[in-house]
Amino acid sequence: MTRVVITGRGAVSGFGVGLKGLLAGVYGDQSAVHVLSDPILGAKPYGIGAEATTFDPLSVMPAHEARHQDRFILLALAAAREALAESGLVGQQLVEWGVFAGTAVGGITTLVNDAIAFSQGKRMSPFLLPKFIPNMAATTLAMELGARGMNLTFVTACAASSNAIGEAFRAIRDGTVEAAVAIGTESLFVGPLMDSLASARALSTRHSDPGTASRPFSLGRDGMVMGEGAGALVLETHDHALARGATPLAEVLGYGAGSDAYHPTAPRPDGQGAYEVMAAALRDAKMDQKDISYVKAHGTSTPAGDQAEAKAIRRLFGAATPPVGSLKGALGHLLGASGAVEAVVCVEALLRQVIPPSVNLIEQDPAIDLPIVRVPTPIRIRAIMANAFGFGGQNAAVVLGAI
Repeated sequence: MTRVVITGRGAVSGFGVGLKGLLAGVYGDQSAVHVLSDPILGAKPYGIGAEATTFDPLSVMPAHEARHQDRFILLALAAAREALAESGLVGQQLVEWGVFAGTAVGGITTLVNDAIAFSQGKRMSPFLLPKFIPNMAATTLAMELGARGMNLTFVTACAASSNAIGEAFRAIRDGTVEAAVAIGTESLFVGPLMDSLASARALSTRHSDPGTASRPFSLGRDGMVMGEGAGALVLETHDHALARGATPLAEVLGYGAGSDAYHPTAPRPDGQGAYEVMAAALRDAKMDQKDISYVKAHGTSTPAGDQAEAKAIRRLFGAATPPVGSLKGALGHLLGASGAVEAVVCVEALLRQVIPPSVNLIEQDPAIDLPIVRVPTPIRIRAIMANAFGFGGQNAAVVLGAI
């Protein structure tokens, strides 16, 4: 069977631009959550988030070009360029490559701001549509790379970039493309969306204590904290990587995708959908439960979501459940970008052979019957189950393995 490996990673997060800040923050048991820089949003009781405050759009392209791009596109380009650099592909035209992307809300910043401008009688820019439609991160990257292979964008809520990674893996394994860049990107700090999520009681209201507001699996958790950023991975066949002298960092072993078919926002309380995609990913990888060394949970810090996922994990792994952790205490929830950014951390865990900590596990909820990792933990990590579950019951799981 064709082996699919990862040869490059890139990221932008609340910890800054690049892998170095991301990994230092996550493994340093830190939180990137702070009061939002927007003076209106920052004054709200939910006005906290893991905002990428150090990201400079002009580091991606000149001002006269950047003004025609939404922030979610620029974040994706920054992450992808870092991944391509680590993979030894700077400046190359990758004609036969594919580009697979995931985002939940696309250019919502552009859409909201232009809607306000339109209501004030201002004329709309001809760039409105290509700035906000979700596929433009992938197509803009493809134009930069000259990549004319498969170009697909998944708008599957919080599972989006895990779907992008999984579908890129399938396309490479099936021989449709030999190599691809998979990206996830999100920029969502706009009033209407934040107000809506607050109205749905999905967001934490710990405005006075931002750093501990996102506390997956912890007693007293009261909702998500939004994050911003992008993650990127370079995927290719093992033979393709070796032929061009690239160093494989990790391997994609399996992928499962499915649906709860249950509710627009709430997960199935019994975790059935989550269980099914994890089981499917194991089957796809031709692995048993005992082969998984760490479960990187979706772990959003919502009472219902964490409990449903915990039931699914315990049902699948039973008494031999491996260490489990969530990265959203550190990163916040990047919606469609979360799968890709968290996969970047999972690759690092495989390289270091150290499980990252679950930040803000202040007091584990007794209803969460899982071995949650509290501190960086060195163990032998052969494979990681990486989960991503989204609104509408969009579920995905990817199995990543050590080389």
